[in-house]
Amino acid sequence: MTKYGFVIGRNQILIVLYRIWVWIVCYSCNKNIIFALKLGFAKFIIMKRFLYSIFLLSIVACSGNKPQGVDVAGITPSPFVGYWVNVGVNDTVQNIYLRIGERNDSLLISFYWEREEPFYMTGNPMNDTVGEMIPQACIAVPQNGNKAAGNIVNQYFSVFQNYPRNEYYPLCLELKSLDTLTFKIDGNVNYWPDSAILVRKSSENSVFSTKVVELYKEHYNIPDTEVTGTNKFDISGIEPSPFIGRWEWTENGPWQNFYVYVAERNDSLLIAPGGVFLGGYRIQNAEYDEEDRLFPQAFLQLPKSGNKAVGYFAADEIPFAGKCNCGVSLELFSNNTMLFRTGESIGFWPDSAVMVRASSEAPVFR
Repeated sequence: MTKYGFVIGRNQILIVLYRIWVWIVCYSCNKNIIFALKLGFAKFIIMKRFLYSIFLLSIVACSGNKPQGVDVAGITPSPFVGYWVNVGVNDTVQNIYLRIGERNDSLLISFYWEREEPFYMTGNPMNDTVGEMIPQACIAVPQNGNKAAGNIVNQYFSVFQNYPRNEYYPLCLELKSLDTLTFKIDGNVNYWPDSAILVRKSSENSVFSTKVVELYKEHYNIPDTEVTGTNKFDISGIEPSPFIGRWEWTENGPWQNFYVYVAERNDSLLIAPGGVFLGGYRIQNAEYDEEDRLFPQAFLQLPKSGNKAVGYFAADEIPFAGKCNCGVSLELFSNNTMLFRTGESIGFWPDSAVMVRASSEAPVFR
């Protein structure tokens, strides 16, 4: 070991002396060559760094052009369909669930959420009379890409009463993968979550109701004739009386909803108006007995000809109006268009309203 250690140490010394000798010779004999070599080496380093930077920029540019998420092209049923849940607390919203179903060329969507602050609140989709969910949004099924875009009405974000006018906020669903979904709502959503990251819990195609929520429609009652000018409509010979049925106001919408039930008994017309006003803050509905029969609130003489029925309110108590015995008239301008008028304002009911037939079925009165 001592021998080899001595030999190795001597060789190392010789190598170092040799390198010093070469450097002295080169430096003394040809300074220009050394300078040129150094300059070339420096340029090489600079060029190497430049090419490396270009390489990195190319990678970044290519990755930026690479499509994100998945492409739904050719996938059936749509991979948006399913039951989705949030992966964590979103702001103060603890739980967010989305159910997405596919029907024909549409995605039907319902939201459920709950939060603890500023107080406990939940948002649930409404159900129809058979318990099926009523969709809160309807979006066209995308044929490619990874986004489904549509709108959702602002009335879902109201708390104590509806907004006076419908506004529609952009809603975008984006598939990050086949099992990861995000949604984003652009607008004032109040206590709702406006975005979330969700993961797939199942691929179930949820069944949604076919019922349309009339509360969120505006001006959907369109009269089939004008109510100005001379009225030439005549009910002579029409049986049963064309006044009979349920009539709805042309100004119905999210802020107000007014209706009138009309039935025939002997030589009289019985009517029961009602409605919801101020976005749900005032309710002045028709009243029913324990057997779901309407209480008549006014009696009108049943006309055999012409187009107008006239009578009086004779209700002991009308919600938000008290006792009322003012006059009332119904005037038919066609089989499906009627003008309702009262002698004075009665609570929140309109004193003049153009009504459109919603049903010809005779309501049952007490």
